[in-house]
Formats: sequence, C-alpha cells, structure tokens
Amino acid sequence: MHLIPFRLVGVPLPVHREVADIALTALEQARRRTKGVEHVRAHPSRFGARGIAFCSAAQSFEEAQASCRELCGAALSSAEQLADWNIEI
Repeated sequence: MHLIPFRLVGVPLPVHREVADIALTALEQARRRTKGVEHVRAHPSRFGARGIAFCSAAQSFEEAQASCRELCGAALSSAEQLADWNIEI
C-alpha cells in the first residue's frame, strides 16, 4: 500500500468550515470512482483540507500519485464552491 499525502488549498483564504466540509464530502464520493484508491482520510484546515490517500500496492509509487491527483481533481471538479481550489501532492 502506498500512502500519498495531499492538500487541497482553498481560495480565498482562510477557508470557511462549511466549504471545507464540502471538499471532504466530495473526496469521499470521488474515492468510490477512482481506480487504485482504496481509502482516503482527510480533515479540514484553515487552508482547505489535508489528507492522505491509501493507494493499491499493485501500483508503482508514481501511479499511486497519479491516482491521488485524479481523486483530488475529481473532488474539486464536483462542486462549484471548489472550482478555484488547488491540489498539492
């Protein structure tokens, strides 16, 4: 299993808790559709959200990073409030 840390950085800063909660919900929904991501843990922060993706050991580390980026991208594209957010992996 590969553990890939990530941050979703909101715009504008600081991020309101309600918007961070939208991001967390979007991450969980995107996880169900993202191949190679077995589990995701995330929590809100004043910058948006921080988390870790647990990716399949069958992938290379680079593939696991790509799966995490896909997960985060899917989450951010699923809600209008997250349209200007950025991904840091």
